[in-house]
Amino acid sequence: MSNAISTITNTLTNSPLPLLIEKLGLSIAEAQAALDANSVATAAKMAATKVDIGGQEYNLIGLGFTPTFYAFTEASIEAKMEFSMSESESFSGSLSLGIQAKVVAVSVSASYARKFDMSAEGSSSIATRMVSLPAPENLKQILNEIAVRVDSLELVAVNVDVNTAGDLELSVNSTETIITAEVKPSYAKNKTLAWTIESGNNSITKISSDDTKFVFKTTATAGTLKIKATVVSRPEISKEVTFTVS
Repeated sequence: MSNAISTITNTLTNSPLPLLIEKLGLSIAEAQAALDANSVATAAKMAATKVDIGGQEYNLIGLGFTPTFYAFTEASIEAKMEFSMSESESFSGSLSLGIQAKVVAVSVSASYARKFDMSAEGSSSIATRMVSLPAPENLKQILNEIAVRVDSLELVAVNVDVNTAGDLELSVNSTETIITAEVKPSYAKNKTLAWTIESGNNSITKISSDDTKFVFKTTATAGTLKIKATVVSRPEISKEVTFTVS
């Protein structure tokens, strides 16, 4: 029994504290990294999940949803040892005396017992506390920018003839022609467009333009005409329409 007590005691008292702290720190760091990775993956899913509201599509980030992040704020190591010992004694005996024919006979019976009972228990535990945190401000800003930025641009020319080769054709001195612009996604905030005209022979008269359309008329001069729309916030996104004026 004493060997068992000695083994438990030595195991608990000889455990190197620096090693316990190192193992605890590494375990928490790995768990924290896994939690952060899960939150970032959740953010990506939110940005990709579309919801139709009133005929327009919104993603969850654009609607104000953000992923929840978690952090370990404290940790503790606890070791416990418990010992118990009990002792009991017992004694019993008997004595008999007999006298016969002047002969004395004595019989004695005695017993003695002493018992010891010992036990030892040891335990250790690691406790951590985890709290939820809002998404980092920089990440929220980036997610919001992704949620509302322009992804693509489409241009459609209205009231334009198309020849058999697929080219767009306009007559000289045409009536108003409209090029409609569709910026996607529909909930993007940075929809400002810059319109440019490539026409070396002045075959066009601009009437008006905004972020949804470009309105113009042709003049009496024939030639080739290009009208281009570029997203101001993302110049790499642009579309152009080419006409043949004859």
